[in-house]
Amino acid sequence: MVQQKQGRVKPTLQFKGKVGLNDDPKLEREADLMGAKALRKGQSGKDGNQNLSKSRSKAPVRQEKTGVIQRKTMVESRYKNYYFTDRQGQNRTSVRTGKQMKAWLDPNDKIPGTTTSQGNDSQGDLMKKLKNLWGTDDVTDTSQSYKDFGLHNGWMVKGHLLNDHLGGHSVDANLFPITDQANHEHNYYAEQYVKKYVERDKMGVFYQIDVEAAYDEMQPDASYKWTIKRWTPGNSKGNIGDELSESGFQVTSTPSRVKANLQVFKNNKGKHKSKQAPTKHFKSSSDAGYVAGPTGMSVFGVSGNYSKRGSYTQESEYQEPQNLNVTNYNNLSLYNLKQQIPNNKSILLKLSNQKLYEFLFDNQVNAATYMNSIPYGRFFTFYNWLNDYNKAAIANEMTDFGLWSYYLWLLEANKKVFLRHLDADRLLRFYKYLVDINRTSLLKVMENSTLVTLYGKLSNDENTAMLDLITDNDRLYSFYNGFLLKTSLIERFSNDKLVSFFTFLISNNKKTFLDFASNDVVDKLLDELNDSNVIFNHFNSNRFGQHYLNLDNNEKGTFIDNRSRSQRVTLVLGLTGNDQNNFVNRLSNDQLYNLLRDLNDTNRRWIIGWIGSNKMMTFFNYLGNNNKIWFVASMSDDSLVSFYNGLNGNNQAILRNYVEINRYQRLTSNNQNNSNNSQNTTTTNNQGTTQDIVMGNSN
Repeated sequence: MVQQKQGRVKPTLQFKGKVGLNDDPKLEREADLMGAKALRKGQSGKDGNQNLSKSRSKAPVRQEKTGVIQRKTMVESRYKNYYFTDRQGQNRTSVRTGKQMKAWLDPNDKIPGTTTSQGNDSQGDLMKKLKNLWGTDDVTDTSQSYKDFGLHNGWMVKGHLLNDHLGGHSVDANLFPITDQANHEHNYYAEQYVKKYVERDKMGVFYQIDVEAAYDEMQPDASYKWTIKRWTPGNSKGNIGDELSESGFQVTSTPSRVKANLQVFKNNKGKHKSKQAPTKHFKSSSDAGYVAGPTGMSVFGVSGNYSKRGSYTQESEYQEPQNLNVTNYNNLSLYNLKQQIPNNKSILLKLSNQKLYEFLFDNQVNAATYMNSIPYGRFFTFYNWLNDYNKAAIANEMTDFGLWSYYLWLLEANKKVFLRHLDADRLLRFYKYLVDINRTSLLKVMENSTLVTLYGKLSNDENTAMLDLITDNDRLYSFYNGFLLKTSLIERFSNDKLVSFFTFLISNNKKTFLDFASNDVVDKLLDELNDSNVIFNHFNSNRFGQHYLNLDNNEKGTFIDNRSRSQRVTLVLGLTGNDQNNFVNRLSNDQLYNLLRDLNDTNRRWIIGWIGSNKMMTFFNYLGNNNKIWFVASMSDDSLVSFYNGLNGNNQAILRNYVEINRYQRLTSNNQNNSNNSQNTTTTNNQGTTQDIVMGNSN
């Protein structure tokens, strides 16, 4: 007020309607000092109060004459350079990004902010590079929270340190690249509460955000830590009260498909309780009215049109505390490092790969305790620096939580290699630590050799459960195709997985699958599938014959009747000797005729040889004249002679009519020569009588 009386509060910005605004920070600081001095004088019994009363009556805060307002809401931002390689991959460059934000928010002094689309795009090249390196539209985490969120959790965005609805501007010092998921959870767990206090409760709030990050494109992990306190509005930044219950948390941003994670970063007298991730999107805070908050309270949305007042943020470069870089920790002895690191784990980030290796591989150091304190980007650089032997050693030392978190951060190609370094027992413990939905993600990425190792460590029932979790049949086929003991593997399939996988296979692979499947597995498929012909059409002859022989005699006739012509061909070729004789004699004349027609010449001649004499005569009489000629021509010489000699005189004469003349003469001549050479040798039948073997006139 004294400054206004003296005419020193000149407008630096202007509202619509000719109302001026002064945002000179020097005048703010001077007012704080003078006010405190006047207050001390008043308390000591001097005439400070009288002077203040006179000044107050003569110089109101908002003067109609000058139209100048001295602002109460104040914002300070600190920036830090974020380093990255240009898009051509040649030059190392940097751009300013947010490091720290402090805001003193007066509910009666609202300041409009700007969205990222309204600000400059000086961080544009950085965002394109980060999205290229770490961004993805592929949401591999299929948990319900992600479905409800509808987020691309690995996608990178420019996140406000101070939300634009709270007055945050889209300027470099107020923007930092984080994941879409982290940005939403920051709004959910912090910003909407600040809006509630300021907009609904009309409470002055001190709000601070600190960004912890490596500020390097290859180490994109970051965390937003926030502090929320009461503040008594006025011209002093010092009237800060108690911390509010939503203060003292952080949300982590870990690109490449990792959830944002809410954590307590300092003890606030037991106020903090665990908070659950939201199960749905909330309305934008720009909507007027109330929206549901996570604990049932109402959150008042910011609304109204305010005249823009330009950039009001005091921007300056963030200066690291002086004592952080004093010591070159790489020059310390291992003994000294072991004394200091337990109390200051941030030292781990300042060590070279060699020094970090020496520390973590020391026999007296529990490496798992410290690896969780190393950001994933830094750990990735260190891990890749190690040889394969040490990679396996360090991976096997990690906690289950550390393994899973780091695994999620990796790109798919690196995940395969990382899992390869786990030994069998560690892999088994890690797998059992995970819930089913995460096991599915793990199995989808795992190399076949690693999957074989895990399979070998699990029990039969656990193998069945594991195979059920491989929901991608392409992935399962890759594993099955490379597995040596396929029959044993197929035995572990559950009924549902058996049907799903068999249905998925193409025709040739179905044949191979059934070749390896046991009879029990085939019976399961026959019971589960609606159309059994899908299986029989892909049986090879041996499997078909084996299945037929396992049937009861009473079932065989029905089984034959239900088979197609092509299936009977496959089946009969899978039988041998007496089994073929039994099968052929079970066929009706129509079935036998179709079977012989469908066989090639060689197989037809062979099968006719297994037709019994009674069946042969019945079938011969069933055939028409042209088919009799075809049937006789299909017989082997031995079958024809045997059939002929089994007939009586009249039937022999009939049969001779269907034998091609040249063949008849040849068989007769051969028989005559054989008779002469054997000097009328005779054969003795079972009854002890003699019978001439002839092929000619029986008279």
